[in-house]
Amino acid sequence: MSKINICKIESFVGGELLPAITVNFDCGHLMKEEAPQVTCDVLCTQARGVEPAKKVLVLSRKNQLYAGHPSQTESICNTMFLIRNKKTGKGKLVSSSSCQLMNCTHRKSSFENSTLDSESEIQRARGQLADTFGSKRLKRSAEMAKRLRATTANSSDVLEKTIEGMNNTLEEEKEVPNENSVVAQLLPPCNREASSVEDIYTMTQLFTRQEMEELKGIAEMYMSAGNVEDDPNFRVSMFFNVLGDSRTLSQVQLLVYANTLINFTHLNANELNNKSAGNVDKICNHSKLIAMKLLKGFSVSSGARRARTQALTDRAYCHAIVAILLACDYKFNVDWFFSSLKGFRRAKLNPLLRVVGLMPTKSPKDAPFTHILKLPLPVISLAVTKRSKK
Repeated sequence: MSKINICKIESFVGGELLPAITVNFDCGHLMKEEAPQVTCDVLCTQARGVEPAKKVLVLSRKNQLYAGHPSQTESICNTMFLIRNKKTGKGKLVSSSSCQLMNCTHRKSSFENSTLDSESEIQRARGQLADTFGSKRLKRSAEMAKRLRATTANSSDVLEKTIEGMNNTLEEEKEVPNENSVVAQLLPPCNREASSVEDIYTMTQLFTRQEMEELKGIAEMYMSAGNVEDDPNFRVSMFFNVLGDSRTLSQVQLLVYANTLINFTHLNANELNNKSAGNVDKICNHSKLIAMKLLKGFSVSSGARRARTQALTDRAYCHAIVAILLACDYKFNVDWFFSSLKGFRRAKLNPLLRVVGLMPTKSPKDAPFTHILKLPLPVISLAVTKRSKK
């Protein structure tokens, strides 16, 4: 190794020139490929009285900030850098200082949190002092301030919950209805992937065993009656008569339930909210259980009153159609059903028929049934859920 003579040593004292600084990170180290993304600068604080000015080395990378104070104390041993000029071959020895860099990215937020904590502790301490040593007036003021803080906190919680509920409602309204949502909204439990017609709708999914017992008494009354057409409230008499004398008790139970749903859609707002005992007979003859089933399933609570929206009316019609289908061996007559409705246009009935799964038959005009339930079920039209608000 050749000998090199040192001709000059440059020393840096105080703030004359900026020496080289050896940087160490508090956690980790700088990767070689990250070096081009790093910017570095040295700042100098202002002198405050006796306290001298200090240098601060600041290093930033994207959204991270590191800072530290270079060591300015004189030591016996110094780290030296040899800087060589490739053209002339001459070199310089430069002394360097060291600097430990700390991550200062989250220091501000932690300082703010500590400030808030200290302020709350100060308020709590002041309240305790006022309760213990304060006068009556000071105690009263402290109590009012405490109540005000509690009221503000409760109001903030209520406001946040209200805004969250509004956001959830807006998100639900923005959701595009799909086939599953339409089925859940309008139909009783339905198996649209069934391999046979008998498995699409079942009677046990419409009623519970107790509800079937409630309908049994009314069905037996109609079966023993001479002429059901004499009862103006029995609006499915044509379906009842087409079954003939071979009708069974379960078929009549289904027709009674469908008739109850149709009568329920005939009730106006005042009749729907009438809390007298006679209102149960208007909804369902001699069955409070079925009446409550209809109120809960086909009306909504609006304050102290109940309301029946257009969507719930469509739901009642769909349930009535399904009950008639089960009673009439999956056959249906649209004209008979439409004649029993009130304030409902024929054009609005066609989408509901498709939701249920009915298709028109090619039978003669004098045939008792115009539609039939068959597989595969038709595609559901989502237009039935987009009712006008008029």
